[in-house]
Amino acid sequence: MTKWFVYVLGLALLVIVTGALLWAGHGDVHEVRMYNVHPEDPTRRNVFVPDFLVIEPGDRVRFVNVDGGHNSESIDNMYPGASEGTMMEPAETERWSGRISQSFEVRLSDIGIFGYKDAQYYMSSGMAGMIVVLDDGQWDPAIDEEIAYIEEYVTQKGKAIETFERLWAQVGALKAGD
Repeated sequence: MTKWFVYVLGLALLVIVTGALLWAGHGDVHEVRMYNVHPEDPTRRNVFVPDFLVIEPGDRVRFVNVDGGHNSESIDNMYPGASEGTMMEPAETERWSGRISQSFEVRLSDIGIFGYKDAQYYMSSGMAGMIVVLDDGQWDPAIDEEIAYIEEYVTQKGKAIETFERLWAQVGALKAGD
């Protein structure tokens, strides 16, 4: 009986480990690099490349700190479900705050728009970006409500205003199917 128990326990453990390894590989990995100077346009300083991504639920985004001195963190109230939370109880969704000069990865499962920034260069250089999560590349009408909430409650400052004007234009083109 004990040999049988050990065999079943070992088999169960194998199934659990295999499932965990398969789940860890679920979704594509997209890379966003953080630079002091844009690699193709030296007039642009302190940038994310690319600063606009469209991904699928469950995909991962790897933020790679190329030059050091940068981080990536979610922008307050600029993530799916932000309108459902309060200051005392924020909405349950994926948010992140990477450490300065560290590369890291985040998995995004919620459909919608995620805004992110570099804490240090957000206002002075406009170092910010946007990730749009769409299921099978299809626009979800709930994102329109999210955009209305963001427009009302999220105020960009400094050079980030210019960055987000460009990013919102890309969202508009995406929604229109361009």
